[in-house]
Amino acid sequence: ESNETSPSQPSPEDTNDTSSLPIAIDASSSQETNKPSQEKPSNPSSSENNPESNETSPSQPSPEDTNDTSSLPIAIELSLDNLELKEGSSLPLHVKGIDTHTNLQWTISNPQLVSITDNNTLNALKEGSVSLSVSTDKVQSNTLHVSIYKEIHGHRLPPKPDETINNSTLLGIDVNGNGVRDDVERWIYEKYEDKHPIHVDIAMQAGRAYKKVLETPERAKEIHEEVGAPQYCQYYYQYGAKYFNEPLLVENRIITYTFIKEVYFNTNERLSAYLQYDKLLSGDSYTLPSFEKRKASCDFNTSKYEE
Repeated sequence: ESNETSPSQPSPEDTNDTSSLPIAIDASSSQETNKPSQEKPSNPSSSENNPESNETSPSQPSPEDTNDTSSLPIAIELSLDNLELKEGSSLPLHVKGIDTHTNLQWTISNPQLVSITDNNTLNALKEGSVSLSVSTDKVQSNTLHVSIYKEIHGHRLPPKPDETINNSTLLGIDVNGNGVRDDVERWIYEKYEDKHPIHVDIAMQAGRAYKKVLETPERAKEIHEEVGAPQYCQYYYQYGAKYFNEPLLVENRIITYTFIKEVYFNTNERLSAYLQYDKLLSGDSYTLPSFEKRKASCDFNTSKYEE
């Protein structure tokens, strides 16, 4: 009996159970009594102990947003004498409405295409399109859209066409309207950049002639002389010119299998048109012009190469 516990007396395990005690302490007293001791936090800079230290008010941009100038007022006038620059050229940028000694922050959509020197000179590094603007910590400028083009031997190349769009039609894209598809024109000028310029002239003539094959392959027998003329011109300057005391300007064939099948007739639809043209010519015989007449097959001014 001495070890038994009466029902009215809690066992030792239940001595901390206060659920049955009457509430006799008011809230203010409880808060004061139960308030933990104020120990100095070991790391007051941590977000857990000092949540306000790392928070940014809505009016202050976070570090990641410090380069966002979209909300700044436009108070700087940015201009360029020409929005089209040749690859490798430079032009001064005109910045008005602010002290040029102010620390300027440049925004360039593609830094691989252009660079800006300390004296606000724009350098065209590589072909393409780029947007640029300038700002300070208080104001920003308008945006300039600049095109960088490539030039070979004084000839401005058309922009590189989108392959999907260019190959979605039979004739493709010809921005400058010279009768040669843009991807073919670019290939010709880049392929023969270090060769005698007559290589470009002959290949471009072929490009214009092959367009007729795409347009009207069913007229093969009517257009075959015009389509074959670039090869006759090529043969003259590769083999025949020496018989007329003129230099042989072409070392290797220009109109090759690669040019015909892989560069010009480079899709199934284009190749199909060429095969239709070629099939309509099969079975007939054609006489090649003499060497002295082959020179006349060139549709460009050959006298510039006789000096």
